[in-house]
Amino acid sequence: LQLNNAPKLVSDSVSYSPDTAGYSMQYIFTHLPEIVVMLFRTLCNKTGFYLKSMVAFFGWFQIDTPWYLVMPVFFFVALSFMRKSDEPEPLPFTEKLYSIILFLAVFLLIELLLLIDHTPFGSLNIEGVQGRYFIPALPLIFLAIRNNLITVSKNIDDVIMIGMPTLNIIIIVFCVVRVLML
Repeated sequence: LQLNNAPKLVSDSVSYSPDTAGYSMQYIFTHLPEIVVMLFRTLCNKTGFYLKSMVAFFGWFQIDTPWYLVMPVFFFVALSFMRKSDEPEPLPFTEKLYSIILFLAVFLLIELLLLIDHTPFGSLNIEGVQGRYFIPALPLIFLAIRNNLITVSKNIDDVIMIGMPTLNIIIIVFCVVRVLML
């Protein structure tokens, strides 16, 4: 098995600018404490951006969606994962732990990939990561926090099925208006 992109994994340039030095696997393994600090700093500095860019981030327009539109989306998603009173018991603790570990693995691999591919050498944060990259793994977190303490006694599927599209339309209109005002 031959990897076509193997030279890229050990090169010292970022993908969007061959003249800009980047991080290599060798550097990462030899400076692991520095990379861990960089990962933690990135998490502290960019969590808000990750959350916002999961909801609405129209490519190169980079529209800053306000929190009053972002938080209801996460509320509806969390609400859709709540246990209904007539459903079976939630996942056992070990399966919840596996879900969290799997999400963390996905998170770390995405950050590592963009550290190698997109982050110029000397950056304080890992660059190029967007929240939309984490969307496929997001249900793992919501399944892990699902419990018996918070249950929904009524069927709220209709509220969610009307609320989410309505909220998405509002966000799209907000972003289109912002683009037209540029």
